[in-house]
Amino acid sequence: MNEQSTPSLGVRIFAISALILFVEMLLIRWIATEVRIFAYLQNGILVAAFLGLGLGARGASRPARLLPSVVALTLLVLTVRDFFAFGLAERVTQGLTAFQDSPIWYQTDLGEGLSGIGLALGLTIGLLVATALVFHPLGQRLGRWMNVHERPITAYTINILGSLAGIALFDLATLARTSPWTWLVVAACGLIGILRWFEDSPRSRGLAIGLAVVLPALAWQPGGPLTVWSPYQKLALKPNLGTVSPGGEPVRCGHVIEVNSVGYQALVGLSRGYIAAHPEIFAHGSARTSHYLLPHELTGPRERVLVVGAGAGNDVSGALRMGARSVRAVEIDPVIAEWGKRFHPDSPYASERVDLVIEDARAFFAQDDGTYDLIWFGLLDSHTTPSAYANVRLDHYCLHGRELRRDETTPGT
Repeated sequence: MNEQSTPSLGVRIFAISALILFVEMLLIRWIATEVRIFAYLQNGILVAAFLGLGLGARGASRPARLLPSVVALTLLVLTVRDFFAFGLAERVTQGLTAFQDSPIWYQTDLGEGLSGIGLALGLTIGLLVATALVFHPLGQRLGRWMNVHERPITAYTINILGSLAGIALFDLATLARTSPWTWLVVAACGLIGILRWFEDSPRSRGLAIGLAVVLPALAWQPGGPLTVWSPYQKLALKPNLGTVSPGGEPVRCGHVIEVNSVGYQALVGLSRGYIAAHPEIFAHGSARTSHYLLPHELTGPRERVLVVGAGAGNDVSGALRMGARSVRAVEIDPVIAEWGKRFHPDSPYASERVDLVIEDARAFFAQDDGTYDLIWFGLLDSHTTPSAYANVRLDHYCLHGRELRRDETTPGT
């Protein structure tokens, strides 16, 4: 292949760099969401991608064929999507939870013992190897083009610019709340577009194009509950089913929000009118001792309340019921806040006494100079947040370094 043919080397370096970063971010976010163990081990996918790119660049002088990359990406899609309903993604998560006292969110007893652990380890290694194989041919071609470019600094600059373009494109896709099948449409188009720069045989090229075309369809998940990929996580809104005593028949009592396929928060009505109208939901006197109302019972009324990690509004509703005159609610995920506005039975975010702020709680504390009588920590769960703060526990972070005066604010729970 003539390395100086049109399009220029610079255009090719830019294009493949953008594709590499887009696919890398796609896999990091999607796999960490669907294979929950990687929410805690996000660097695993990143390291596997770097390994594939590095080994590819090391073998840049060898023939580069794109078909293995497309095949590996197809296998990843089938596994993560659980296309054959084998529960492979869940087996990886639960199988690596070797002890009952170290569960990953919810412990599922698969009843497989050491064989289950072995299967989980094998699947994990397979996922990492497949990830490396996705990037190996891309690293080969990028390495060759970087080597033959007459101006190494210019080539590296173009590589950085292309990488930033790939990151920006994926960020735009997440801000638009698109789902993985949409991301795979972009990735498939990119793979098909660069295929002519590789040394696959005509038959291999046809197979690669065919697999790339069907990739988005393999990730499509039709029907089911309201599911949205917000800028931060996968969210699903489902009916919240309680039980009625003594018959135990399920009864619908509002909605529950699932985050990354795990129950996160029920939208609980706490107003006196709602509780009185739904005796089948609340046992006599139980609402008063709920963790949304009991703290206010213990501390007494507070006029100015700050709720961080406000979620869909339960804590805000509790503060309003207990007499707060002003509530500032901080929630990072705009979709959760929107669902709180639309579906919460008390409509707490519609109150004139509530100021809703869409912001990361840590950034809010770093910037806010307001004073409060009570600071309430709600659902501060950050381990899946794709930011520089990832894996920092918010309840240890938020008030660190902030000077508090007794006459300014009284920290809450």
